[in-house]
Amino acid sequence: MYQQFNKVRVLNLLGLLLTTSLFGCSAATGTIEGTVTADGKPVKGVEVIFRDSTISVEGSGISNSQGQYRVFYGRGNRDLPTGEYQLTLGIMLPEDEGAGIKLRKDVKKFNDVPTSKAIASGSNVVDIELDSQAM
Repeated sequence: MYQQFNKVRVLNLLGLLLTTSLFGCSAATGTIEGTVTADGKPVKGVEVIFRDSTISVEGSGISNSQGQYRVFYGRGNRDLPTGEYQLTLGIMLPEDEGAGIKLRKDVKKFNDVPTSKAIASGSNVVDIELDSQAM
């Protein structure tokens, strides 16, 4: 009976160790934030989208009045798995807003050239400059 008790005890300990080691191993992630500017000035209402089609992950954020954005993934999680992401932009401004039409053209030109960014573990700053004169 003592041997049987020891076997059960050892199996329980192994199960506990296996469970804790599985939960302790998580994928490396990175936080993404930055500023969107056009001709050196902050731009509000630009959706910044990071998409990794190989693992079906997409995160996005919208620039505020200072042009700053932070990418969120899933239900409010700021961290994306590390890897290579395609960067695209969208417009979140109403159609009748003054800078909207010019900005839409700048964003279209930006999206016409595929842009990929490597996201590393930890903090990642990705600033985006829309230079309408160079486009």
